[in-house]
Amino acid sequence: MTTHTIRLNHFWIATVLPTGRMRCARSFGKPRTLDANETVWIVASSSPGTGTATLNGTWLGDFEANMPFALEITGLLLNRNEVCLEIVADGELAIEGIVLEFRQTEV
Repeated sequence: MTTHTIRLNHFWIATVLPTGRMRCARSFGKPRTLDANETVWIVASSSPGTGTATLNGTWLGDFEANMPFALEITGLLLNRNEVCLEIVADGELAIEGIVLEFRQTEV
């Protein structure tokens, strides 16, 4: 399997929700046309806190603080996309190490 990544380190917009949780959102355009054997994932080397992830309003999954996660988004991609992380975090919140990962399996 081969992979290619695009970093999503910048342009996150953070909002404090009435629940006290932090909502971090980032928009991005639809990646290039995918090959038939290619999938797209949102991958974090270490999550910024405990929370949930959505793409364009569709729930992707839950994640734990300081743990890696990988969530497939291939079938959910639109021309314009918004990934949201709703996080319970202690102290400063830094959104780093999150990428779009293109995984290609050998045929």
